[in-house]
Amino acid sequence: MSGPRLPADSERSPIDLLAGSLAGEMVPLGHNFAYFSTLPLGEEDLNEYLHEPISALPPSVCEAIGPVRIVLAPYLVRTDGLPAVVHKAPAMNLRLRSAYMTDNGNTLFFSVKDENPSEYHQIFFNTLAHLLTRRLDKGNEARYTGLLAAEFEQHVNGEVDEPSWELKQALPEANGNRVSKRGKLFREYALQSFTDTMTLYMHGICCDIDVEPGPRQVPSRWLRKRIEALYEMFPPPNNRPVLPEHLARR
Repeated sequence: MSGPRLPADSERSPIDLLAGSLAGEMVPLGHNFAYFSTLPLGEEDLNEYLHEPISALPPSVCEAIGPVRIVLAPYLVRTDGLPAVVHKAPAMNLRLRSAYMTDNGNTLFFSVKDENPSEYHQIFFNTLAHLLTRRLDKGNEARYTGLLAAEFEQHVNGEVDEPSWELKQALPEANGNRVSKRGKLFREYALQSFTDTMTLYMHGICCDIDVEPGPRQVPSRWLRKRIEALYEMFPPPNNRPVLPEHLARR
């Protein structure tokens, strides 16, 4: 598939300008998704980058997020303003793997050159989890926050990923003090924990992944409670199994 004309290799194309130029050229994918690739990609690549992860999304997630436009780019680079698409690999400290805009709908940009498929899926689902967190209804937010409050009551250590782990360690209760479960710090932690756990959940629907145990990883018993809750809040498409007991139910 041929893309729009991008700037010369030495130049950058800011994502807002590129999104505007692609508005009428998006290819529908179903599930309220459309895409455009700014570099040539074969069917196998499109399946890896788009069809497989999108087909694994719970329908209620797609409904909550709303229409999504995806732009597949060679590389994304940090700038003083909005991120930009570039042809040549930027320095690692300037490289971005994804970016999104929510003005006038959701437009997501993903860097796909030199990208490991499994890591790409992780970034893809994490970006959608961030969007979902911005639109999370109060009932589901309260249910998930209640799970975390129960974990604190039982002094459960660990988290799913580094961002939520760092916020958890910053809570006063992590240092032996009490923290309000309705306070700002706890809510920030809870939303990041939801994002990280939702990323894992959606990735698990799509692919067969392993969760490595470790001192920073939330214990499996409690992680299963979270996944079970997300399974009920956001049922997977076609009742896909996520945990072993889901296979038994089928």
